[in-house]
Amino acid sequence: MFCTTMIDIAKEFSVPTLVFFTSGVASLGLNLHLHTLRVRDNVDPTQLQQLTELAIPTFANPVPSYSLPGSVLSKEWEPFFMNYVGGLKKSDGIIV
Repeated sequence: MFCTTMIDIAKEFSVPTLVFFTSGVASLGLNLHLHTLRVRDNVDPTQLQQLTELAIPTFANPVPSYSLPGSVLSKEWEPFFMNYVGGLKKSDGIIV
């Protein structure tokens, strides 16, 4: 799950890259959505804490911001989160 840093090396050797994501599709959707908010809309993780609810495409109902994982709301974890989810987006496919 944490080997997304190897995707660039696999791409250099033209090896197909598939990621086995064990946490379920809702969690994957949450991660991808939060990454998109950061990259496309430049939303800071601390801004998410100020929201009462967050609409996530893979969830049926809006999610209260206090229920989001602490790692996605923390500036300390942001570089890891951005690299990890960015690596997921670079892969050729994700198996859930």
